[in-house]
Amino acid sequence: MEREGKQQHFRWDRVHWWTRSTRWLCSRVLEGMVRQRGARLRIWDAGCGTGLMAGEAGRYGEVIATDSDPETVDFAREQGCSAEFRCGDMGSEGFRDCFDVVLSLDVLYHRSVVDWRQALEVLVGALVPGGVLIVQVPAYEWLAGRHDELVGGSRRFSPGELRSAVLDAGLRLRLFSHRFALLMPLVWFRRAFSVWGREGGDLEVSAGGGFFGFWMERALRWESALVLRGFSLEVGSSLFVVAERRIE
Repeated sequence: MEREGKQQHFRWDRVHWWTRSTRWLCSRVLEGMVRQRGARLRIWDAGCGTGLMAGEAGRYGEVIATDSDPETVDFAREQGCSAEFRCGDMGSEGFRDCFDVVLSLDVLYHRSVVDWRQALEVLVGALVPGGVLIVQVPAYEWLAGRHDELVGGSRRFSPGELRSAVLDAGLRLRLFSHRFALLMPLVWFRRAFSVWGREGGDLEVSAGGGFFGFWMERALRWESALVLRGFSLEVGSSLFVVAERRIE
């Protein structure tokens, strides 16, 4: 992605209801952990992209943010947040037993992640005992569309396979839910429409801000609040997991 494309993606990431609602949900999880532990957190944002989530996470602790794309890391670093940005493939950092929280938001599905189960083990291995992994991934292969291609997605996940992988990695589930349940009628319509004609999905087509974006973000915050209260939504276009590394 050239610099102009990165700037466009940064603007989209900053204002779009999808990413804003995700940062809001993750921030509430981090806020709760700080309140519970009474101390700031050591956080790794693995696959940080634009760096906006790393900037939000910096309110709750010391953040190391990594991405495999050097230009993306340079661009994120230029935005001026307090996180320490590093470039490297997942696993090359050598992190082991050193973070209270690891964030992996829409990363494990990316084509740059050759073996997502191995990548999950790397993320878990970076946690201290009692540390928390926060993962979000797209759900269901039948929902794959043009947007997946545009952002480099190569897979989507079923709830069963993700749940099994998280448990097999030695984690205890704290939250496991679908997200964006409110969008499912729209998502279904767009996928059905793509069979008959052109499917939208690039950054210009997807309305992120304005009146529509304001109310979509509010609706998704309400949905996220239900998830935070322990409600597991049984339908949605993404899966959201908060899981704790067991203390042996």
